[in-house]
Amino acid sequence: MPYVANWSFGERVPVLEGQRELQDPTAIGAAYARLATLLVNRLDWYALDTGSSGEELRGTRVELSRARKQAEEYAVRERAERERAEQERAERERLERTAELMRAREAGVRERRRFYMALSAMALAVFAGGAVWLAIQARVSEQEAMSALQRAREQELQARELQQLLRVQDERISELTRLLEARIQERPEGTTVKPPGGESQSVNPSRLQETKAENTP
Repeated sequence: MPYVANWSFGERVPVLEGQRELQDPTAIGAAYARLATLLVNRLDWYALDTGSSGEELRGTRVELSRARKQAEEYAVRERAERERAEQERAERERLERTAELMRAREAGVRERRRFYMALSAMALAVFAGGAVWLAIQARVSEQEAMSALQRAREQELQARELQQLLRVQDERISELTRLLEARIQERPEGTTVKPPGGESQSVNPSRLQETKAENTP
């Protein structure tokens, strides 16, 4: 009895499940078939010889070798198809990973673009706020300058009015001085002048000139 690991544990019966086993004389199924034939024929070995001739065995072997070759070719094709399927699956996984990386990169680019746009908007807002603040400060400075100029003009007008008043006062004082000098010159030296409500005083022309010089600005 040949030993085949596939049929060595008793789970299945090769004579019933493997029909190829009956056609291959070297297979375990054929061995069980011969054993069954011996048991049926009461251990008559000649019954095994009458069951099949040498030509049949050779034909069976040729068919079995052809079937084995076809099975090997099928196994090779199946292995090639499996390898091709594995390669296609690996290529598909690689393409999926590449697409996922591209999507992640695009997402990162979009996130960076949003961040830069938000940063630009903030910078623009800060710049606009600074420009508005500068404009307000310029307006305030302009208003302060206009107020200062207005005050300076008012002070200048007041100074002019004050100068005009001083000039008028000087003219009055000069007029009064001329009148007083004229009256003094009309009177002789040493004549007393009595001011209203007061005592009489002597008028000295030289003293009057000194008083005029002291009061003249």
